[in-house]
Amino acid sequence: MSKVMAKLLITEKMKSTNPSERSLTLKSDWGINTINSLDLLEMDFEPIPWLVDDFLGPGLSIIYGEPKIGKSLMVLQLAKAISSGETFLDKEVRKRKVLYLALEDYPRRLNQRMIDQLWKGNEIIIITEDEFKRIFSTLDLEGGKMFLEFFIENEFDVLIIDTFSRSTMKDQLKNEDMTMFLSPIQNFAGKKDKYIIFVDHPPKTGKSIFGSQAKTAIADTIWHLYEKEDGKGFCLDMEGRDLDQPYELKIKRNITRKTWEFVGYFDDPGITHQEDRILIALRENGPTNSLELSRLVNKDPGNTNKRIHKLESRGLIKQIHNDGKVLYEFIDQD
Repeated sequence: MSKVMAKLLITEKMKSTNPSERSLTLKSDWGINTINSLDLLEMDFEPIPWLVDDFLGPGLSIIYGEPKIGKSLMVLQLAKAISSGETFLDKEVRKRKVLYLALEDYPRRLNQRMIDQLWKGNEIIIITEDEFKRIFSTLDLEGGKMFLEFFIENEFDVLIIDTFSRSTMKDQLKNEDMTMFLSPIQNFAGKKDKYIIFVDHPPKTGKSIFGSQAKTAIADTIWHLYEKEDGKGFCLDMEGRDLDQPYELKIKRNITRKTWEFVGYFDDPGITHQEDRILIALRENGPTNSLELSRLVNKDPGNTNKRIHKLESRGLIKQIHNDGKVLYEFIDQD
């Protein structure tokens, strides 16, 4: 279910709700479409439309790391996976239409990297820096409005921007500038279930994203690529609003293919307490829908759906259909 459809469904439920059943009412709503929390709790939302299962959802994302560490290779590999629906770091990926802003790499370098990564029938649309500057100049103000029209008219789902600093003239050290630049982008992506991914870098000193704290605050998902100390290998830290928990992925370079490969977790996340409660509820109650599961574990439907999707992707539960209803069933591992 899209967010638009979900919103319409909420509105219809509100219209059909008997006001006498709700003790909290407004004397005057001022024309504001408010939602009573009791109505919201009755909604049954579809799981998050992950681009990369568990790791990358809709909204604004930032992937950052030191210069030359392999960020551009990683996002090119990601773009390849999205274009065909193949896996990325051992996770399932949804096939989507990708627009790639190559604002650092020239066509010759991209060509060689794509050959190394075994691009064959994979299709994405690429805009080089020269063409981007000629038509849009930057993603600020009028250039940004023009670019948004281009993105929407051509029905893209995913936008990868390599790199952040070449897409804007705003002062990255100023909170107000970054808020003004990123908030409309994040708002658009979140409402439309689009995926906008910036490549960025840390300051010369420190490990955080370069610039103001507004960049970190506004981003829905942040991936940090870096090399562990004491020769422990490369790590991809992941955190975000939709992620069930932070992840520390252990990854390695494939020098020949110019790609990154999943090795494991530095801190194996295992099964969380809340996920275990869902498994217990399914074992005790049998096939159950997501709304009833959220009631049984006493958690909101949105987060319950995230955990259900995660358990399903791990093969611990499965989806079944009964009289047109979607139910979830525990898989006996014995």
